[in-house]
Amino acid sequence: MALKLKIVTMRLIVVLFGLSLVTDLTAAPGGSEYLFRHFPDATGISAGQGIRCITQDSNGYIWIGTTMGLLRYDGFRTKAIDKASFGLTSNFITCLQEDKNGNIWIGTSHGICYYDYEGDCFRVPKLSDSKSPAPAYITSISSSPDGEIWFDDGFGRLLSCRAGEPIVEHTLDGFDNTAKRIRYDGLSRLFVSAVLKGLYIYDNGEMKPIFPEHNPEFFSTDDLTAVLPHPYNSDIVYISSHKKGLCEYEITRSAPDQHRRRWSQEYIYQHIQRTS
Repeated sequence: MALKLKIVTMRLIVVLFGLSLVTDLTAAPGGSEYLFRHFPDATGISAGQGIRCITQDSNGYIWIGTTMGLLRYDGFRTKAIDKASFGLTSNFITCLQEDKNGNIWIGTSHGICYYDYEGDCFRVPKLSDSKSPAPAYITSISSSPDGEIWFDDGFGRLLSCRAGEPIVEHTLDGFDNTAKRIRYDGLSRLFVSAVLKGLYIYDNGEMKPIFPEHNPEFFSTDDLTAVLPHPYNSDIVYISSHKKGLCEYEITRSAPDQHRRRWSQEYIYQHIQRTS
């Protein structure tokens, strides 16, 4: 069975920001075609498992993070992976990311681990500073173009690691314990949302605000929930937050454009059909 996940800009926006606003995306207008197919329990994928995240690796496998462990789906069946049998840091999976060497990094409620494709095993990296507490709840993971993995944890720390190496904690002057969401873009920029401080780009140990002149208080009392750099336009980043909703921010312009449009089923269907 051919496994293809066409990832286009609008689909990503819908998944990250819009699905909660849509009441029914099961069928296309007219009921003749379907956007989504439900996987029966026979495949090993059950709605009762509490699916939290999903990614497809460069070998075609689909990895599914749940509240009860990790699943690897090959198009026909799933392989269940849990803490007791495979050494995950927890069965509560929060996020997934593949690095440039094909390793799958797994964020959990109790730290991070990765699947080593070459060794066909799961490994748990340790902090380089043994006095620091082990990574806690991992909120997000992102891979730099050179293969380094960056992530943040429940202590609000910004951390990085490479397969086979220890975890490095990065000191953030004035921003300690505030990192919440991170995301690399195609230009090697690491976007970091800081709790009640706004959105920043992390550059050589310095946190540079995205709104330095125009409106530095725009997100100052808000909670950013997701950050998505545009895959084709380096000046645009999509931001969602509890108070402002969905914003499209053009870095070279003065302020974010706030989009409170409720994505209708018909609009999403037509747009995806055009971009597929």
